[in-house]
Amino acid sequence: MRVRPWALEEQLLGPPGAAERDGRLVDLATRLSAERSALSELEAQYRAQIDRVTELEAQLEAAVLANVDGAEPPQRATRLLTLRSPCPPPDRDYWLSRSEGFAVQSARWKAAGIVAGLRFGLRIDRPDQLEVELGRVRRRTLLVPVDEVGFISGEEELIVLDHEPLARRDLAHALLARVRGKPRVSIP
Repeated sequence: MRVRPWALEEQLLGPPGAAERDGRLVDLATRLSAERSALSELEAQYRAQIDRVTELEAQLEAAVLANVDGAEPPQRATRLLTLRSPCPPPDRDYWLSRSEGFAVQSARWKAAGIVAGLRFGLRIDRPDQLEVELGRVRRRTLLVPVDEVGFISGEEELIVLDHEPLARRDLAHALLARVRGKPRVSIP
């Protein structure tokens, strides 16, 4: 008994199982065609909805302008509706991590200094200390923990400290600066 079909039969009718595969392909093509037509209908409904919303916005705007001015509404009005930004406003940690160059004030000094650098320790999204440079002639650098920051404004580029900054020694940073050949950071 011959298990494999004859070569001529295979050439004429295709390999075994081809009819099943062709049936599945035809079925998939039919389903794809139906889904495409359903998608086209949804797109048409979506476009009609956009047109209706645009028309309602124009009517609302015309009514508001007519009530405000008491005059005839213009032919083409601009949109009055403003949407809120999906992004929340930047928070304290955001501005602290971007505060290099900000002016620093405290209760005693109006312009205590400038943030010259940031030191990160426990977290990567917020510095632990700010390097504040003081003085015009004799430069000094103070390390200010971010816990002492009372107010920060990104628009004004200003940091206000709760109380006077204390001189803190950072021996590890000074030693590393010496080893690397960088100028020494002087701390009072």
